[in-house]
Amino acid sequence: MRTAFILLVSLTAMARESNGDAESWIKRFEGMNREWVSVLEAGENRLYAGTSERIYISQNDGYSWYTVAFKDTVTAIAADGDTVYAGTRTQGVFRSDDAGVTWKPIRDGLQTYKSGSFGEVRRILVMFDEIINVMYHKGTYASNDRGETWLDLSREWERGDSIHSIQQFDGYLWCAISISSMARSSDNGRTWESLRRYETGHVIDWAILNNRLYIAGGNGVGRWNEKTQDWEYPMKGLPNGSGHDSDDPPSVLSLAVHGGRLYAGLKGHGIYVFDARTDTWGSVGLDGRWVYALLSYKSSLYAGADDGLYSAAIDRLQPHGKAVTTWASLKQGIK
Repeated sequence: MRTAFILLVSLTAMARESNGDAESWIKRFEGMNREWVSVLEAGENRLYAGTSERIYISQNDGYSWYTVAFKDTVTAIAADGDTVYAGTRTQGVFRSDDAGVTWKPIRDGLQTYKSGSFGEVRRILVMFDEIINVMYHKGTYASNDRGETWLDLSREWERGDSIHSIQQFDGYLWCAISISSMARSSDNGRTWESLRRYETGHVIDWAILNNRLYIAGGNGVGRWNEKTQDWEYPMKGLPNGSGHDSDDPPSVLSLAVHGGRLYAGLKGHGIYVFDARTDTWGSVGLDGRWVYALLSYKSSLYAGADDGLYSAAIDRLQPHGKAVTTWASLKQGIK
């Protein structure tokens, strides 16, 4: 089975940060412009980072980067050997057959707006010989010829134009349809069943930990319970909102799993790690930053933040400190 890796990268250099994370996180930006990095991917001993203007590629574990310019924001990347797919905000999907050296547009069959632009590509999955491409506000598409032609899977789907993200897990395709509704398919998207509504807002990222499905969104973290056919919200220890005075739930922008641990990148609060034994979270650094993407690669965790790309050795990431107010404790006081 082929699977797509979802990673995040940012700027590369060997400069240590001096903000309390100096012993853990290394900022990397050699060969990169100072752009926020929202997508990270890995494949065939290469790292790929998507930014607002281009794709960066590293062949030495992120120590240095070279660039491939796009005329659009890169919103999704999936690698399958030397074949790499890139989704953009308005120009559809591109494919490279030489590990990112050259690219060609692949959008025959993808819908466009009246302006001629394509919907935002939210996620690309590579499954067997079929590519699943998610277009925000323009549906879900599949291709069995490496993207040369696309089939719209959401034509018969109510509100199929508001799909936001997609994941493959436990024999299903899981699709976040709108702010709080979700469906799953056991036949690669041909038919769908509706699931219980959830509270996390738009699903931004997904992860699998201990054979459980986790979702990250603008209103925190959710976890699917197959026995109860409902969602749980393990958020004890997460900070509240995106600011110190906020009473809102935390906005979670990214997830990654390494060595049996789940990591979350937050808006304005850096990175937290989840302890599945106690269902609690603890901070592991990059406090104050927006962490758009997380990637577990070899023995390190890579983080794409609003001020660049960072990496840290997994064995050095230990939870430290607690937020003054956490959303879990705040919510307990609400009747």
